[in-house]
Formats: sequence, structure tokens, C-alpha cells
Amino acid sequence: MSNNPRARKSVPEKKKVQDTSSRDLGSGALASASGRIATRADSASLSGRLSGGLPPAEEEEPLTEEEAQERALRQAIARQERIERQEAEDKKRRRRKRIKRAIIGIILFLVAVFAGLLIAFGIFRWQTYDDAADIQGIWQDEATTLPVTITDSEIVLTDEVSYKYILDPAAKTILFKFGNMEGGGRYRFSLDRTELSITDGQFSWWDNFIDDALWTAESLINQVFFANETPLATEDAMTTVFTRE
Repeated sequence: MSNNPRARKSVPEKKKVQDTSSRDLGSGALASASGRIATRADSASLSGRLSGGLPPAEEEEPLTEEEAQERALRQAIARQERIERQEAEDKKRRRRKRIKRAIIGIILFLVAVFAGLLIAFGIFRWQTYDDAADIQGIWQDEATTLPVTITDSEIVLTDEVSYKYILDPAAKTILFKFGNMEGGGRYRFSLDRTELSITDGQFSWWDNFIDDALWTAESLINQVFFANETPLATEDAMTTVFTRE
């Protein structure tokens, strides 16, 4: 047996080191095991949440006969309401189409009537009478009661006074020539061609057309429905009205 004190002290130190290592190893293994258990618990909790955190749905109890009939009745009522709404919408759509067609028909009818009136007025205005022939004759000035003779080329006021004229039957205008002077205006016959009005001034084709169309329409309405005559023109300083003897 050795009497060296260092040899006796070294044995407990090794043992102490081994005991410390064993304790550290046991603590690490315990911590590792605890971590694995906690991980499993968390995984199980997460799996439970992902698989559906809501409680399992309860199975529906079978309906009684009265409940089944009530449900079928509600479904039938809802289906009937949908059908009625669809029918109401179809009726509105058909009504709108009928109204639209009626409006289009009325518009086309009015356009056709207006076009027919224009055609009739054009025939009456340009094709029915011969202005160059009808203007010739002896006329009397309503304002002065003096006779005026109109030939095919001249307006004769007296034996010493006359001036030439040129008619434009398309525009219903008249051009006067007296020596070196010229003037113009428009003319209009009454419906029976027994009156003639001449208005001095400058008038376009459209001015005469519109004015004559309105006057003709008014004259026809007054004559047919009211048995009245429409004045040929409003007498003023620029207008002269003649009547045929």
C-alpha cells in the first residue's frame, strides 16, 4: 500500500468528476425527453385545430310528416313566387316592346302623312295650274279700284304707263323692269284663282314655299270645316291685292 498522499487524493477527484458528468447527462436527457413530449403535445393540439376546432355536427333528426309537408309547401310557394316574378317581368318586357312598336308606328304614320301632304301640295303648287296663263287678264286693285291689265310680258296701268315683268313659277317670284329700274317680289293666287297678291321685296325659294304651305293648309281647313275664307295676304305698303273682274 502506497503512502503517497497525492495518490490517495486523486481517487475522490475522479469520482467527483464522474458524478458531475452523470448528473449533467441525466439532466440533459430529462430536458430532451420533456422537449419531445411538449412537441408531441403541441403537434397534437395543432392537428386538432386543423382537423376542425368546431365540435362535430350533430346528425339531423328525421322530419316528421307535418314538418316535411310544411317544408314542401314553403318550397312550392317560393317556386310559384319565382314563376310569377318571371311572368311579370316577361309581361313588362312585352308591354315595353308593344309600346315601342306603337310609337315607331305612329312616327312612321306621321312621317308618311307629312310626306303625302308635301307631295300633294307640290302637285297643287306646281302641276295643277299654269301661273303664266292665269296671271293674264284684267285685274282690279282693291285699294284704288283701278283696273290693271296683265299681258304675257307687261303690267299695264294706263295707256301711258306699263312695265315689263318676268315670272318664276318654281319660286313663285316676279321681277319688274321699268326703264333702267328693276324690282322684285313674290306672288300668290287664291285657291279659286280669282285673287292675286303681289308683295314687293326679296324672298327665297324656301320662304315662299313655307309661307304658301301654311297659308294653303289654313285656307283648306277654314273652307272645309268652317266655310270661311282666309285672306290672301295682309294688305300693307308692300302688298297689293288684285281681284279678277
